[in-house]
Amino acid sequence: MVFYMTAKYNPATLEELKTLVSDPVVNLGDIDTTQITSMEKLFRDSNRRDFSGIETWNTSHVKCMNACFRMLNISITRSATGIHHP
Repeated sequence: MVFYMTAKYNPATLEELKTLVSDPVVNLGDIDTTQITSMEKLFRDSNRRDFSGIETWNTSHVKCMNACFRMLNISITRSATGIHHP
C-alpha cells in the first residue's frame, strides 16, 4: 500500500509560489512544487525566517533557479551540521 501526502497548496506559477513563500504563516512543507518550472528570484527581498519543509520540495521540473536566494534578507551561514540563520 502506498500513501501520498496531500499538500495544502498547489501553485501552478512562479507568482503563485512567491505569494505563498512570502506569507510567514505558510509552512513550506505544505506546498506542492511539482508544477513549478522556475524559481527565479523566489526569495528575493524575503523576510522569511522559517524554512522548515523546503527539503521536501520536488524540484524535478524546475529549469531555472537563477538568484533563487539572492537578496534574501537574512544572514545564512553554512556549518558541518547544516544551514543556520540567526
